[in-house]
Amino acid sequence: MNFVKNGFLVENPLDVTKTIENKYPEIISIYLEANQLAWSVQYEVRLPKDEVVKLHIGTLFCRILNFTQSCYILATRGMSVQASSQYRCSLDPLFQMVALINDRTFWSELEKWELKGQRNALNGYLNSYTGSKSNDGYKRIKAREQDLKRNLLKLFPDNEALRNFQIKTEDVARKAGMLHWYNTMYRIGSADSHSDFKSLESHLVLDSEGGIAHLINEPIENGFDTIVSFVCQILLCATERFTQYNELNKQAQLTQLSDRLEKALGE
Repeated sequence: MNFVKNGFLVENPLDVTKTIENKYPEIISIYLEANQLAWSVQYEVRLPKDEVVKLHIGTLFCRILNFTQSCYILATRGMSVQASSQYRCSLDPLFQMVALINDRTFWSELEKWELKGQRNALNGYLNSYTGSKSNDGYKRIKAREQDLKRNLLKLFPDNEALRNFQIKTEDVARKAGMLHWYNTMYRIGSADSHSDFKSLESHLVLDSEGGIAHLINEPIENGFDTIVSFVCQILLCATERFTQYNELNKQAQLTQLSDRLEKALGE
């Protein structure tokens, strides 16, 4: 397959994967070891079926691992913008997981937000539906939406309170004690996720006079170490908090990896 014709679908886009592996062996080694540790932890934990908060924390940990792996895979292919959006996505479940570990009563707020989100999604469908309202599918969705509304109104004093209720990512990060990560890593990743003007500039090539010469959409190798160092920090933090919560002794391995990461970033 040819990159000019097929883009990033080729096996090794413009040889960038091999270049990255040769240039950043230590940060890659740290990530792979951290990932192996975190991945194995999933299968060591015994989650009680009747403890919904503990189960939710477990699923959040799994989702963090999914996002960090997809970030790494994309980064090794030179898809740095897409990789940034994936590590940013991993922070949402991380903030929520740590916030719940810090204060399990936060679960009641999350439950309300989930129900409101489900109702909003159904409302969106119903408001854009153009078919016959006598359709059985439409009636089922309408009934479900009304059922959710009734359940929500039991949790709020009135419609206005329900309408105004929201949980922002920044609030969750604050509850997790991780507002500094929200203001740095999360905001940086958000620029690429939302295709901000500054982010889109990477697709433009300037001529010698500063004018626009042409579009470019090729693998980016520079910045790989920054992206993967973010992923390593997220992964190590998630694994430390999750193992401590589940009383699994992994601290020696985590400390060793953290020390290696700190040294690699300082070089």
